[in-house]
Amino acid sequence: MALSVAILACTRYSSDARVRRHAECLATRGDRVHVYSLEEGELDPGPMLDGVRLHGLQLPAPLQKPAGFFPTAFVRFFLEHARSPFDVVYLHASDGLTALGGLLPRISGARVILDLACASREPVSVALLSAVDDVVAADRLQYDQLLASGVPPRRLHILMDAADPKLFPLRKKEPRIQDHLRIVYHGAVIARHGLDLAIRAFAKARREDPRLQLTVIGDGEAVPELRELASSLDLSDEVLRMDGTWRPLEEVATRIRDAHVAVVPHRADNERSELPSKLLEYLSIGIPVVAARTPAIGVYFDDNQLELVPPGDAESMASALLRLAGDKGRRKALVEAGHAWEEAFGFETQKRLLLRLVRER
Repeated sequence: MALSVAILACTRYSSDARVRRHAECLATRGDRVHVYSLEEGELDPGPMLDGVRLHGLQLPAPLQKPAGFFPTAFVRFFLEHARSPFDVVYLHASDGLTALGGLLPRISGARVILDLACASREPVSVALLSAVDDVVAADRLQYDQLLASGVPPRRLHILMDAADPKLFPLRKKEPRIQDHLRIVYHGAVIARHGLDLAIRAFAKARREDPRLQLTVIGDGEAVPELRELASSLDLSDEVLRMDGTWRPLEEVATRIRDAHVAVVPHRADNERSELPSKLLEYLSIGIPVVAARTPAIGVYFDDNQLELVPPGDAESMASALLRLAGDKGRRKALVEAGHAWEEAFGFETQKRLLLRLVRER
């Protein structure tokens, strides 16, 4: 029997891979899926997109945070819930406080799932989490942290990020290298993602291999500082392209597809270590990756699948970029090992886990 599912997420649906993947997988199964999220224009109710009904909330900048978004989203949700009740409410939250919003839907008979994938990895109050039925972690590290906080294992689940093969299909071969070898990064441009390290490493590597170009796709608080850094390192806009703009997933997928190497330079940030979705998207396409061996990445990957470097080490990152730039055999071996990992842990596996979770009672 098809379910009615409401998803609430303080994010832009068009560019959030995890929220979109969950919504579209449920809609493909035949469930009625409504998503309440931030959008540029006021869309309530909005259009159907791949079987998902969108409710876009246009809020002033100060309210585009969980504390401002969720009260408004719950009002919109309850208007629809009163007309046509939802069986499941799925909350994508950045903290445990959002769990309190699940009390009324739960009292009304809906099952409430709290997904903490985008939450900080700080301790969460188990008392708050008692307001929901189930809690979702993004990886084994977060699962262990929540378990240590006292969340009962029967209510705790892991749903890893995964690249949708419709958006990020495996390419048949590496793009031809002519005058330039293209390195790519996409996603949030924030301090803990280590783009300053990547730019320093790129500048050093390029002095030895002038074919290298770096493209940064995304926006965030660190963009102005990184532009100043690029200028200080004499990296022109022709060599380092950074648009400072959020883009829909479809456009991102197209723009990264012709890259020869990808870089995931995250700082260690032990308490916030996460498995980056961008990394999984590179593997899905077949782009070899230079990545910092953060705690989360180290749990799932080894040197056979990624060109791993110590977190925070721009010198090692520069050496790794040069190594991959000059070794086609190594690039091919990483792509093949990454594809095998994707086959074992990627989209289809995570889809099955999601559908089973949302079906359980």
